Amino acid sequence: MDGDYSINYEHEDFGWTFPMQLKSATFKNDNKDVVSGMEIIASINNYDIIKELGEENIKKTVGEEYKKWARNLTSDDWEYKDTFNGDLSDINIEKNMNKYLDEYITQIKGNYHNNGTNTDFSMYVDDDVKAFAKDLKKYDGTTLQYIGIMPLNDSLDKYIDKIDEEDINQIIKDLKELKSANFKEGVITKIFGHIPKFKFEYELKLRDDLEKLGIKDVFNQGKANLTKICDDKDLFIDRAIHKANIEFTEDGIKASAATTVGGAGAGSSFDYIYKVPVEEIDLTFDKPYMFLIRDKETGEVWFTGTVYEPLLWENEANKGY
Repeated sequence: MDGDYSINYEHEDFGWTFPMQLKSATFKNDNKDVVSGMEIIASINNYDIIKELGEENIKKTVGEEYKKWARNLTSDDWEYKDTFNGDLSDINIEKNMNKYLDEYITQIKGNYHNNGTNTDFSMYVDDDVKAFAKDLKKYDGTTLQYIGIMPLNDSLDKYIDKIDEEDINQIIKDLKELKSANFKEGVITKIFGHIPKFKFEYELKLRDDLEKLGIKDVFNQGKANLTKICDDKDLFIDRAIHKANIEFTEDGIKASAATTVGGAGAGSSFDYIYKVPVEEIDLTFDKPYMFLIRDKETGEVWFTGTVYEPLLWENEANKGY
């Protein structure tokens, strides 16, 4: 994807670090605007390295590498003084190696089904769409859920013309929470993406629509009767307006500075990294998409809309965000 957008993986292996950065990205609309957004990074570890390789084989492989590392230390290395107390005899190296291996095995056992994520969200990706869902604030005990759906092959206009309520409900049903049981076993799944911020407000003048439905007297000064809600007999409704503000920013999705999973350093600079099977899922929203905000429990939809122009990076930068 064009623009200043990056997620760097330190290793494609068993120990890795995900540096998380808030950056800009190009949104593929007609203007090719650079938008402001939140990067999301998550990992689902369904690779049981102990079962696949065997604990004794792991100890043998890592132990041999540990011995090679220890025997190459010099008196100038801090591990020589601190870890080995200046004693690089075979007996002392073996003693420290066994301690290291115990910690190493304990840590990699704990990493299986250990999911690292910077936020609590759900997702769905197939050949046609990307979908992202996030719980928002509670209002009077009601949990609202934000759901974004981005078509991959059609323009948003064409996609909206083709889909119906059943299609939307199926996508919502297919959303996956970030739990090990929802992802492929035998691999580590890395999920990354860039979700644009957006903010807009709209105003609906409802008087015309209400009058078309037959609600007329309440707008007529001579016919209106609102005495059940006030004492003023002459009170009538001059206009009916519905106004709403929709905003999706960091207040809706919290990101941590980094997510770290794996690694087996046990108080020394030595670490042995295994290569493991990794599958990646790109959840980047970089084209116009539709969204809805609904009651998560009942499924009742409160708002629907489309995002063609997310919040621009330059506007955020000018505000010092």
